[in-house]
Amino acid sequence: MVPLRQMLPDLVAYDGEHDDEAGLVPFGDRHVDRSYKRKVVAKRPSAPRIPSGVGLDPRAANALEALLGAEANGFALVLASATALARARGAIARHDLKTARKQSLAAAGFAGKAARALRPVPALRASALTALTSTGATEVVATPDQVLALQAEVRSGGVPADLRDQLRRLGVRGADLKPVRAALLAGSTGGPTLIAPLADAARTRNLRSMATELARFSRAARRAPISRSRALPNRYRPR
Repeated sequence: MVPLRQMLPDLVAYDGEHDDEAGLVPFGDRHVDRSYKRKVVAKRPSAPRIPSGVGLDPRAANALEALLGAEANGFALVLASATALARARGAIARHDLKTARKQSLAAAGFAGKAARALRPVPALRASALTALTSTGATEVVATPDQVLALQAEVRSGGVPADLRDQLRRLGVRGADLKPVRAALLAGSTGGPTLIAPLADAARTRNLRSMATELARFSRAARRAPISRSRALPNRYRPR
């Protein structure tokens, strides 16, 4: 996964010989949202219930629900921040720096809330891992054949309907499904999907780093929502 410090932007409006443009690279792309005058409202995700039963103790189910709920809330705020940044870029493209500033400040606010929402996630991951292992839960393993079958379904019909329904409850819909489809089609041979990912220290570090970087971005964007830079003069090599 790309470190968040490489995905968060500096918002720059250029004067002089250059057109105004967004120097943003938020969350992996340079998307420009032309709906820049629209206010961004963070979605309210509804994490699906995880029923207990054979192979899943109620304690483990409750721990997984708590984890999923915290992640859903945090990433909904991350998505809102990215949307506001894309709209700030759209405003800069139209030389509307007043609106760009508002959208950049909105992005900062969402990022700060996302950081606070994601901070408990590492501890919730540890709690879910402990609950699963202590109650004797069995690892869920995706086989290579299952991965290929899913990818064939995605290629022919897009993100499967049952998965779309769950993602919709988490606030992911419409154009936001495009990266989901791309992720499902990425090269994979399957493997463990329940216990081992929770025990992966690198993933936990990444989530902790994400919260830190979101908070850092929020503070920086609040201090300077937009920075202005003059175009540099042309340079010529002496003959």
